[in-house]
Amino acid sequence: YMKACPDGGVPPGPWTELLPRMAEIGESMLNSSLECLATYDAEAAKALQMVSRESSSLNAQLLQQVNDGLASRRLPPHIGTAIVLAGNALEEIGQYALDVANQVRRLYAQQQSAEKPQDEQQ
Repeated sequence: YMKACPDGGVPPGPWTELLPRMAEIGESMLNSSLECLATYDAEAAKALQMVSRESSSLNAQLLQQVNDGLASRRLPPHIGTAIVLAGNALEEIGQYALDVANQVRRLYAQQQSAEKPQDEQQ
């Protein structure tokens, strides 16, 4: 996506702070979801819900900032488009990680429930 600005010519603006933060969140979510899968940790997987909301919120902020930059002509359209596509891709990484975490929660919560003795389940 960032081929639109091969010389690194992204004009300064809030998007230069939002994209790296979104990348950090996506990486963290991906690592956490895989750790939950590897350790059978349904409870830790549950915590990724809140992180996913932050990622979505940041992407909404990014879109608004890019729209403002385009409207004020501080941001060329081809670069604005590249920034929005990068933000969407980063949010999508977080969504994939959340999907893994949700599968971990379903699989291991059911497994833990099935392993409890009958008198504990009542």
